[in-house]
Amino acid sequence: MIFVEAPKSIEEMKKIGKSINAPLGANMIEGGATPISSTATLHKMGYQLILYPLSILYANTFATIQTWKELKVSRFQ
Repeated sequence: MIFVEAPKSIEEMKKIGKSINAPLGANMIEGGATPISSTATLHKMGYQLILYPLSILYANTFATIQTWKELKVSRFQ
């Protein structure tokens, strides 16, 4: 497994996928250097392992902030 670190474009990702004859891993981080792509698209480019390591953390953080806001408002009504 070769973990491809931070390609900057879809074209670069495609080139890597075609150039390397080994299982490839891609890391999809919101706001990161690599453009976010779907697992289906990445599989077509030659990537076998696709990670979304911060997606759940970001979703949980957003939900927590929204809950705090609701509690602050409802607590004083």
